[in-house]
Amino acid sequence: MNNDQGDKALSADDGAVAAGKKKTSQEPAVASVANSKAGTVIIGVARQTHRAIEFCGKHPFVTGLFAILSLVGLLLTVAGYRLDRDEAQSTAIQVQRVEDKIDKISSSIDTPSLILDDESGEINKYWMHLRFSFTRDEYVNPRIVNELLGWISDSAETVTQIDLVESNQSNRFFAKPIIRDIQGREWVYVEYGPDEGYFAYRYIATSPSGVHMLECLENTGGRSTFYTVILLTLNSDKSLDPLGDGVQMRERVMLKTLGSIILGDRYQGEITFEGKSLRIGPDQSRMKFGQRLEEELIPIA
Repeated sequence: MNNDQGDKALSADDGAVAAGKKKTSQEPAVASVANSKAGTVIIGVARQTHRAIEFCGKHPFVTGLFAILSLVGLLLTVAGYRLDRDEAQSTAIQVQRVEDKIDKISSSIDTPSLILDDESGEINKYWMHLRFSFTRDEYVNPRIVNELLGWISDSAETVTQIDLVESNQSNRFFAKPIIRDIQGREWVYVEYGPDEGYFAYRYIATSPSGVHMLECLENTGGRSTFYTVILLTLNSDKSLDPLGDGVQMRERVMLKTLGSIILGDRYQGEITFEGKSLRIGPDQSRMKFGQRLEEELIPIA
């Protein structure tokens, strides 16, 4: 190969290398253009945001609107807090007013245990053989329990006993109880209608003498849900049979209240029967709406 041919070959190689470099240099140029466009968009958005903030800061109407909205939010927060607080105070006053009028069993050592007389204890021995129950189908109608519990605004229970057998499926106390699991506990639940609230009870225990203990919750359509422990027993008597010919008598099984223990609004605590004592635990709710702040033991034989 002569020198002219060698020079031409070298020139060709140099051209190829230069072309390769030129092609290679185009790739980062494309990426640079893309980055430049993205940066331009970001800068544009930032400028628009900055202009909007400046506009809101300079325009008196927008500034005033934001201030009003902030004030409204603050007022709503304060109003909600005061509403809960006022409701709790109102509940506490109401409960305090009626606590002196409720058949409350003291937990002091000098107070004898609640125990039934022989006749009542005898009829309670047949509780498990009755058709109705607090723990199995067919459940005692919650409306009957609610009737025996009475109104918290009254000075005492106005109805102290009800004919269980005749009333449980009567027209007056008609209801379709629903079994609901609330926080791991089984409640016998009934609704009264739209905006009329609901009532439910759960079985705690039965003492050896036949005192049936139920925890009840009642809502009358508002935000408050009142909790109470009611103590019930059975007794029997005779009455005239309205469907009989002439003057005939019939036996009645009466569900009777022995009193109730108020727990307060939205109470959350443990209630158990251990040995011969009903244990009412302190209220564990966040707002402490309940009135039980300390554990209480009530002797029931």
